[in-house]
Parts: sequence; structure tokens; C-alpha cells
Amino acid sequence: MTGVPLEIGSLLHTREGKPRASIFTVSHLSDNERMFFISMLLNEIVSWMRLQTGTSSLRAILYIDEVFGYMPPVKEPPSKKPLITLLKQARAFGIGVVLATQNPVDLDYKGLSNIGTWFIGRLQTQRDKDRVLEGMERLESASGCDREFLDKAITSLKKREFLLNNIHENSPSVFTTRWAMSYLRGPLSREHIKILMEGRAPASGAGAETSEPASMPALTTLAKEATEATPTEPATGPAEQISATSVPPAATSATPTTPRTS
Repeated sequence: MTGVPLEIGSLLHTREGKPRASIFTVSHLSDNERMFFISMLLNEIVSWMRLQTGTSSLRAILYIDEVFGYMPPVKEPPSKKPLITLLKQARAFGIGVVLATQNPVDLDYKGLSNIGTWFIGRLQTQRDKDRVLEGMERLESASGCDREFLDKAITSLKKREFLLNNIHENSPSVFTTRWAMSYLRGPLSREHIKILMEGRAPASGAGAETSEPASMPALTTLAKEATEATPTEPATGPAEQISATSVPPAATSATPTTPRTS
């Protein structure tokens, strides 16, 4: 195999200890190839996590944009076990997990019940809403809010409104996102990624040097292509989705909160 070694420590920090963001795109892979890579990455993160010491400070964040298919409620794909393990244990090691999906009904409730912070947008189907309510009912923070209250709160959400449920707050709250204008350029192709990465030296393990930013001509070329595309109407807000975060608890204890099972 060729390419950058899948070493989590070197993917998070340079040799000098400077934090870095590592982005993996699987849009060009087949479904089987995507599952293979995501499962391998999650298992590497779990292995690296277990070598760390416990902490109440945030050490790293794993973000998955559209988790559909990786943590289904019935099937057992190879990605499911390490992902649920991270949702249950990662907070004790200072690792946050952020998941986004447009179809919460396709997620396992055991994973949902271990999520501490929820951002819930407009849900299109009753099944999606029922799955969200099922997961929230298992949270300790939901003890003061019955299912009927949460059901009405989610149903009454308008565009660009989200229901925030945090285990460290007494009750859920509704907030509105600001307007954002986007040309809706769409996902980057492999050719565009090559343009953006032009001039950057690939990381080569733990001893990789910090790479230089992409050259200005390359960024200008990509920006020009985006502006030449026919602009659409300004987006009315982010895609309706549920985003969940597993974060270290506010208390000094590194032991994750155990959700209720009833």
C-alpha cells in the first residue's frame, strides 16, 4: 500500500506538536471500499485512544458528515462496533465525536442514547422523529421533559431552527442559525483536490514536516471555476439534519455518564 501512513498521532499533530486537521474523502470509492476504509480508520482511532490517559479536556474531535450506513439499527457492519465504542468511551479520553445525518431512523438507538448534545432540525418523517425521541428519552437530561413536550417542540421547528438538547442544561432550547449565502458548488472532484493540494508536501508519518499552504494560483483557479458556475438562490439555511456530539463531561471526572435504560 502507498500513501500517508494511517497513524492517528501523526494525523493529529506535526512533529513539532502543532495541531492539524486531517480530512478523508471517500466520495470516489465504491460502497464496499468506503466501508473498508471507514472501518479501518475507526479501529485505528479506538486503538490509539486506548493508549491515551484519561482527561476532562478536549484532545481531539472525530467528525463524520453523513453517518448513514455505518451504524444501522439492525445490521452489524464492521464500522458499527468501533463507532459505538467511541460514543461510549471516547469522552473519557478527551475525544469528541460529531455525527451528522438526515435520517436518524437509520441509526442504532444504543449509539443515540450515548450522545450528550443534540442539534435537531426539521424532520420529514414520523419514523425519524420517533427514533430521535426514543434516543432522547434514554438520556438523563430528558428526565424533566416528557415525550409529548419534545414531540411538540420538534414538530413546531421552522426553517433554520434547531432544538438544542444538552445533558448539562436543565431543559432543551430552540435557536436560529444565521443566513448563509452559498453557490452550492457541490463536492470537490479528485482533480479539484489535486489543485488545492498543489505545493503541499504529503505527510510521511510522525516525522512529517508542516506543509506549506496551497499556492495562490491554484486557489484562484478553483475560486474562478466556482464563480463562473451559475449561482443559485441563497441557501435558506443548512441542510435539515441531526448532528450529535459526544464531548468530555463538564465535571472533572473522566468517567462517562451512564444513560438510563428505561
